[in-house]
Amino acid sequence: MEPAYLEFCQPGNAFYSRPLHRGEDFPLVEGAPPEEWQGSIDEVWCVRRPESVALPEQGWKIHVTATADTATAILESVAEYCTARGIAFKFLRSPAMLIARNSKYADRGASGKFLTIYPRTNPELERTLRELDARHGGSPGPAVLSDLRWGAGPLSVRYGAFVLHRSADRHGRLVPSIRTPEGDLVPEDRRPGFHPPEWAEIPEFLEPALAARRGGTLQDFPYTVTAALHFSNGGGVYRGTDRDGREVILKEARPHAGLDEAGQTATARLIREAEALQTLAGIDGIPEFVELRQGHEHLFLVRAYSPGTTLGELLRQRNPLINPASPLTNAEFADFVLDVWTRVREIVSQVHARGVVYADLHPGNVLVGPDGALTLIDFESSSDVADDAAQRIGVPGFRAPADCTGPRVDEYALAVLLLTAFLPLAQTMDWDRAQPVRIWEWLRVRFPVPTAMGEAAVRTIQEARGAEGQGQASTPNGALLELRRFVLGAADLDNERRTYPGDIQQLLLDDARGFLFGTAGVLWALQSTGEPVPSTHLARFVDAVRDPASLPPGFGMGSAGVALALDVLGETELAGLHRAASLTRVQEEPSLIGGSAGVALSALRGVSQVDLDLIGRHAEAAFSRAATARAPGLFHGREGIALLMVRMFEATGERAWLDRADGLVAGFVAEEPGLDPALLASPAVGAALAARALHRHRPTPELRRLIDAVRGSNEHPGLFGAEFLEHVGVLRGRAGLLLAAQALWAGDVVPGAVRRRLDVHRADLWLHAVEGVQGAGMLGDNALRLSLDYATGNAGVMHAIAVGNGDAPGFPFLAAVSS
Repeated sequence: MEPAYLEFCQPGNAFYSRPLHRGEDFPLVEGAPPEEWQGSIDEVWCVRRPESVALPEQGWKIHVTATADTATAILESVAEYCTARGIAFKFLRSPAMLIARNSKYADRGASGKFLTIYPRTNPELERTLRELDARHGGSPGPAVLSDLRWGAGPLSVRYGAFVLHRSADRHGRLVPSIRTPEGDLVPEDRRPGFHPPEWAEIPEFLEPALAARRGGTLQDFPYTVTAALHFSNGGGVYRGTDRDGREVILKEARPHAGLDEAGQTATARLIREAEALQTLAGIDGIPEFVELRQGHEHLFLVRAYSPGTTLGELLRQRNPLINPASPLTNAEFADFVLDVWTRVREIVSQVHARGVVYADLHPGNVLVGPDGALTLIDFESSSDVADDAAQRIGVPGFRAPADCTGPRVDEYALAVLLLTAFLPLAQTMDWDRAQPVRIWEWLRVRFPVPTAMGEAAVRTIQEARGAEGQGQASTPNGALLELRRFVLGAADLDNERRTYPGDIQQLLLDDARGFLFGTAGVLWALQSTGEPVPSTHLARFVDAVRDPASLPPGFGMGSAGVALALDVLGETELAGLHRAASLTRVQEEPSLIGGSAGVALSALRGVSQVDLDLIGRHAEAAFSRAATARAPGLFHGREGIALLMVRMFEATGERAWLDRADGLVAGFVAEEPGLDPALLASPAVGAALAARALHRHRPTPELRRLIDAVRGSNEHPGLFGAEFLEHVGVLRGRAGLLLAAQALWAGDVVPGAVRRRLDVHRADLWLHAVEGVQGAGMLGDNALRLSLDYATGNAGVMHAIAVGNGDAPGFPFLAAVSS
């Protein structure tokens, strides 16, 4: 699970959405901006900027941190200071937003950022730091982990963007970016620690602060850290040694940070964990408590080191349906799971007998030692049995419902653990009362789990959830109809920029009109799978994209992808305008998802006459910058560019394009396909797709070996060997696997072993669905909320099903331009 998604999970909303504004705003929000100042406000931030000030794109900016007790006074003081001097600033709009930003599962990169100030010059930066420090130096607040602290706080400094630009990171996600001296956009480095760009000159007056940071090591601290194991917004977990060489674990709590729903800080919870460990001392499987110790402003809990690997990691390694390379058979894996689960249950029973509720049981908190010994870790959320308390904080899927209290909290997590050790879809438990039944029916035919044990787990989960999600276990019969009904019923026609809610990329971009994550892909999928788009939906889309200049030029989120959808929807004139707009704008990156390769490939698919010379210039640009691709794979890397080279040959007959494809694919041939599943976005599948396109025109044994290694055979199913995938969507899940298989095997006989595995994935699409009266919605990436978009949700799954039925064309660009 990716923590960034948790920020967009709002109570009562079935889709990813922006943090809800809750509670009263700070008084400053209500007042109008001063004369000759501009103001804007969204769900999170309130921005104030002088009309006469032109901010630079990026530079050194100041963050001001605060606690709930100090926030109002600091805001009023800083706002008065900046307004009097004409300095732009922004601030979190409410105390509720301040608490949310400092919660345990909040983004560590944003933690502590209450106020941001944008000085225009280095002298203004220095003056502002010194004068505000004179007012507020030493005021408490959580540290901003990416910044250089000024004095004793609450001020800190970081080099970063003043104007929001985004570019793809190495995983292909669009993230806030800054511009290099050469003019390229690159992701900002927001890791904990002070990491300014190497080309950003650090002002001389910051040198004392930098020296203080370098000298800010733990003093008189009898432990040496040897490795960092885990981080959350509340602090870190480290492996270390004491002065006698004994190995220990050091758990850190940052002051004023890591708040839970009850408002407890990380330090308060760490003290609670120390108390619990002392109460539970002597129970096998409970770590030995050593001490609590203050170190450089942070609190540390020290416990004995327990060697081992998390149960979650072992489950991924050993489950033969997840990892085809596992040395275990299904029966042997079941024996491993049942043995571990039984012993975990016994430890939890002893914990209850000592008067403690664990309240955070999940596979990441169970260590399995080299000798098989078990250790339960992380007791910071524990409570007393006598309190009969609800769970305050927990991992999605394993967190008990609010009216499940006391020891029942752990009993619920034990039941979830039993089922999802075999099929790791714990998050889906939160959505449908029928899901435990689906999971049990799935695993019981694959693993020898005692019926009474499985049925008891299902009963425990359903009784805890009461009347929530009264669904029945279903089959994928009529899946296309149910998926289409849900898309049309859940559409928000009043929101032209986010008509079909989907992945958090829609919210990060503040736009959802494109192909992969927006309206264009949804309507393309509806039309391509035989569902005529209702006139009201089409009219809303046409209105939203009438101005091509309002979108970026690329395929995934821009005009090039919009043009593809408009073509199949019969809006050819507007499609031509978008295609022309995408072709006439300069691209800074070469990728298929957002750069020159995607623009050129989209234009080659147009139904209107296009200028091949102009397309060729984009193809040349993509090829010339192929080495700069930030992530491997069809969408982000050289693989998509190699595919473009082949398509350019097919469109023009010029063999120089094949030569370029040869050069790119030669690099893929030299690399062994990895063990990743056959995801459409995986490097190995992208390489095989490019190789197959090239092999059609220049067949070689080397290309055939690469293709066959990925496609697999009866003896070895290649990258289609895994029976389970965590996600369901096109980019990272089952739908993309099915589309990849269709393209890799098109026109060829699929071996029986591979065909059977593909049939399993088609049937198991429904494990990721939530059914209702308006059809079925697919859970998006991380299974925390529903998604309608093409990349992660309903639209892409609809398309994959229709392609498998032979009722729709495959993924754009994967079929030859000419025959």
